[in-house]
Amino acid sequence: MAKRIRGVIFEENLKNSMRLEFYNLSHRFGYQSPNWPYFEDVKIERIHYMAKSGVLSQRITTSMHNTTHIDAPAHVVQGTPFIDEVPLPHFFGSGIVVSIPKNKWEPITGDDLEKACGKIVRPRDVVIVNTGWHKFYEDSEDYFCRAPGFVPSAGEWFVKKKVKVIGHDTQANDHPRRNIASGRAGATGRMTSRNGSRCTVFCSRTESWASRMWAATSTRSRASAARSRTSRGTGTVVTVASCA
Repeated sequence: MAKRIRGVIFEENLKNSMRLEFYNLSHRFGYQSPNWPYFEDVKIERIHYMAKSGVLSQRITTSMHNTTHIDAPAHVVQGTPFIDEVPLPHFFGSGIVVSIPKNKWEPITGDDLEKACGKIVRPRDVVIVNTGWHKFYEDSEDYFCRAPGFVPSAGEWFVKKKVKVIGHDTQANDHPRRNIASGRAGATGRMTSRNGSRCTVFCSRTESWASRMWAATSTRSRASAARSRTSRGTGTVVTVASCA
């Protein structure tokens, strides 16, 4: 029930007073983490030191579209909500994890989704798709350029089923051939749960998985998002809490 980390006692992810099991699906964020091929690297600088100031402070310079993240609608569709405009209920909910193994450049279709979870998915569910590509997550051409990806029929399926949020372990929501054509590539998180297991999902206010505007509500917000258009982010990092 308790775990000591650097002298401080914390409750454990899998054994705690809430009787929930917490699984962090996020990849490591930081210097030289796998990044969109044309983005600058993350920069982390210490601006206060324990020895000199008695406190530790850091300045982080990064694009938000980095490692595990959630996209705001404004990231891909002009005139749609920024992340701080999305109400909190859209970051919480029950959901399912489904296994749809895919090889290089294979499409994830509406038929794939229907066969995997069509009979168990419910309106407003979170659907997390495990293609197996989290195993290839690194700074490589295979992961960023040859991964599988969703195609339009998958987006239509998400809309038809009224899915709330879509999560996946590939480089972007859409197929990489579309990203290559437009000069884009990205990364999301790891998948660990069993196929079809129902879970409770919490998207921390960072950058996210979302199937573009296919599922118009897959977004989340920064805890301290500024109100000016120029400083708003389009997303941040995701944590999933799975019921026992």
